[in-house]
Amino acid sequence: RGEVVLVHDKSRLYGASEAAVFTPGQHPPQAVTIAGVQVSVGICYEVEFPEFVRHVARKADVLLIPTASTTPFLSTHLVPTRAFENNIWIMYVNRLGREPGVDFPGGSVAATPWGDTANTKQHRGCDGDNVVRKLALEVRLDDGRLQEARKRNDYLKDCRVFDSLL
Repeated sequence: RGEVVLVHDKSRLYGASEAAVFTPGQHPPQAVTIAGVQVSVGICYEVEFPEFVRHVARKADVLLIPTASTTPFLSTHLVPTRAFENNIWIMYVNRLGREPGVDFPGGSVAATPWGDTANTKQHRGCDGDNVVRKLALEVRLDDGRLQEARKRNDYLKDCRVFDSLL
């Protein structure tokens, strides 16, 4: 039994189907300290917005993103790029399985502040027909690697936002 330490309302809704059912959250994402690490959360589509991840990176070391994406490109390209350009770890946890008419490819990834993916230990759970139903990633965060990336090129310090561009 755990306790609620962070609540986040999804601020960017994906398409008309979500907009018809949900109201976007109006508050910026927050961060909490868990085991000495500053952690924040976003939901699915939010990671596709550079300004969302940049906001989180100013207050957190790790961004957790649960998602249900059908696009493998996000975990192979976009998420590692977001991690690199913001000097942050991003744990992108994608749904794996099928619904009528929709395949979710999995592709969960632990993207490092260097823009690559961390070595992960995978735990699979299969049902009787040997189809993977559950996949968990175990990742060891290396704070030294995070600090090294931030020292190498501090994108957060060098970032300037021009209101006329937004």
